[in-house]
Amino acid sequence: MMQLFKTLMIAMATCACASGPLIVTVDFRDSASVNDTVIRLQDIAIVRSALRLGPIENLLNIVVGEAAPAGYCRRVNTTEVVNYVMKKTGANAGFSFSTTRPQAVLVATAFTEKRVGDFEHLIIKYLCDSVKWQPGDYTVSVKNVEEKWKCLDKPVDAQVTGLSSKYPKGNVNLKLIARQNSRVVSVPVVCCVTVVTPVITVKTAVRRGSMLSQENCSLERKDITHFAGNPFTDLSQLNDLIANRTIQPETILYDKLTSRMPIIGKDEQVYVVVDRGQVRVSIIMRAREQGALGDKIWVENELTHKLLKTKIVGKGKVELLEGVKTI
Repeated sequence: MMQLFKTLMIAMATCACASGPLIVTVDFRDSASVNDTVIRLQDIAIVRSALRLGPIENLLNIVVGEAAPAGYCRRVNTTEVVNYVMKKTGANAGFSFSTTRPQAVLVATAFTEKRVGDFEHLIIKYLCDSVKWQPGDYTVSVKNVEEKWKCLDKPVDAQVTGLSSKYPKGNVNLKLIARQNSRVVSVPVVCCVTVVTPVITVKTAVRRGSMLSQENCSLERKDITHFAGNPFTDLSQLNDLIANRTIQPETILYDKLTSRMPIIGKDEQVYVVVDRGQVRVSIIMRAREQGALGDKIWVENELTHKLLKTKIVGKGKVELLEGVKTI
């Protein structure tokens, strides 16, 4: 049987007993265990009194310290507990304690082990609610289901965070945030998102500088789980695209393999559109580089030789970028 130390006599001035103040005896344990994030007086001591009144219940629930993390221990200094209880209750009169009490109580925090796999359904639901891939085009698996951590033997409030892309593929790192009262644990989660979806592939060899179209490309379902580029997924994306290099058949088409057909060539004369209030003026300048619709290129004023940054808005037509005031 665990040794008890008779340590504390408290005269509760708030007692309603007609015969005088209620005497409360507090016996500290030499060790204790808790299943909480805090340590209360009743966890480390036995409290006795003649009557079980409201003030006694309040005394039992006084928080005297923070518990160690689940699975660990901490020592609670009994002198500090006595001083804190005196201050908390205001029961200075009639307070005495034995010098044979333990200097500290060893308090262990109970624990259980949780696995990432215990929350697999929550992880998969988080991904399915977040990604933009079409249903049926992807599958999700959790790779580190056996990873464990210690927590209180109580329910866990968990949520998943950390998705950085709406179109994830391959290995994806997430975080499982597990909360119990004031304790928060962040557990790494490693998933694999397998993606098999329609992408544009090249049907026949396309030489560098050649136009890409539905004649030499098609839409096919491909596994792009470990594909590094950003593949095109709609045939309408082929408009005005040319090959940056020779592309072999069965190649998945992505942005780095293509560029848009230039509508302005280097050294061509272009009209620079300038708005001055309700007046729009077009001035002829020379393009210093080629570009496609929407590209930003340098043009040169052939009289002043000043270079201006512009945006291509049509065939042979550019407009000044915001902030350029003079030409």
